[in-house]
Amino acid sequence: MLAMGVAPVLAPAAGGLALEVFGSWRFIFWLAAAYGLASTLLGALFLPDTLAPARRVRVGPLDLLRRYGTIARERHFLTSALCNAFGISGIFAYLAGSPDAFLTTHHVRPPVYGMLFGLNAAGYILAAQFNARLLIRFGTDRVIRAMSRIAFAATLILTVDAVSGWGGVAGLAGPLFLYLTTMGILLPAATVAALSPHAAHAASASALMGSGQFVCGAIAGGLVGALADGSPRPMAFVMLGLAAALLWAERRRPRSG
Repeated sequence: MLAMGVAPVLAPAAGGLALEVFGSWRFIFWLAAAYGLASTLLGALFLPDTLAPARRVRVGPLDLLRRYGTIARERHFLTSALCNAFGISGIFAYLAGSPDAFLTTHHVRPPVYGMLFGLNAAGYILAAQFNARLLIRFGTDRVIRAMSRIAFAATLILTVDAVSGWGGVAGLAGPLFLYLTTMGILLPAATVAALSPHAAHAASASALMGSGQFVCGAIAGGLVGALADGSPRPMAFVMLGLAAALLWAERRRPRSG
């Protein structure tokens, strides 16, 4: 989950670097294609199946769809997966709206904008290092509950700053850093909560959850783009709505005994 969470945050910086070095946005797609090919080859050659042959189960497309349906109807999985989806969708809203927030509204220079991206990525990575210790000490339920509330508070402050202009660049950067740092703890915790009851078919549960979170993320980013007006307000409003949805999903999670 550390890699899955950091990748969307670092990807714009990597794309900007490729654009700076090679001078054409088209090269980014060639770079992505080469990366996909290399990943496929490395996986085929050096990533063997670690599951014992006696434990492997082959299922057809219809059986797989039935399994997805069974997993999705399980309340513990559904609510935890929704926490994960709403949380990571806030990151996608941040990615879609931050150029208007910093470059257009506050005329931040591109190098400074890149530093802000790096700072948020560092916050996510640092928080993720403490996640396992927090889960052991406080339990999954308490960690998800606390992080969902901090995320909502961060987006509420962000929205006030975006509407009023209070605090300038720092008024936006501070709440965004807090939100991204919070996600470094919440997303892995929600993943553990969603997958732990489904150890027998963890791959199916993981695939279903991963697909759902990126579909929600794409919708969130598209919504910010559709509402774009050159200000940080669309980003802030969408992130606030997603944080409220995160709170709603967290309150409906069955507690772990």
